[in-house]
Amino acid sequence: MLTSPDSTEKLTPKPPEPTDEALMQAIIEREQRALDQLYARYRPLISKIVSEILPNEADAEEALQDVFMEIWTRAANFDVRKGKPLGWIICMARRRAIDHYRKIRRRAEASEKLRLSADETSGAAVSGIIAVASQHDQPGASDLRRFLVGIMGSLPAEQSRVIHLSYFKELSQREIASRTGIPLGTIKTRLDLALRKLAQKSMPYRQELCHTH
Repeated sequence: MLTSPDSTEKLTPKPPEPTDEALMQAIIEREQRALDQLYARYRPLISKIVSEILPNEADAEEALQDVFMEIWTRAANFDVRKGKPLGWIICMARRRAIDHYRKIRRRAEASEKLRLSADETSGAAVSGIIAVASQHDQPGASDLRRFLVGIMGSLPAEQSRVIHLSYFKELSQREIASRTGIPLGTIKTRLDLALRKLAQKSMPYRQELCHTH
């Protein structure tokens, strides 16, 4: 019985999938297709590994891409005598994820330092305005007093109140919280928002402050 060409093709077995070792060797020889095959084979596993360290999806995806880019650039460093390719890839994935985690943490710490620095600058600016405004014999003090009253009046009442208690009554944040019955965290937030607004509005007066001190 004769078989048609189509039925012969159906009976032809598929070639076996290349081993990890074969793919690594092909990558060393700069065959992009081999990297694509390795990526398709192990993407789910490597994604799971990096996600355990980087729960943010975007961060995990960035680390995942870095892993396979490193496989491409460092394939020649793989030594089959020291273990299987998968073990080498898993170790690399964990290192990359940890590196990303540390980078994210450093970025967050730097951002917090900038925020604290901005808060200190805001506090210094407001303190300077109040100090000059309270000294009647200082040049420009009356103008600054009118300016201060004006911008204090532009703040929400709760923010203006904490500024008044903090800078004019010279109470600490804890003392303000105790006196008003408002949680300390809320006091901190209101003071922070008020300082930022006052610092922004006082920008035109910074040069005048420098000359009057």
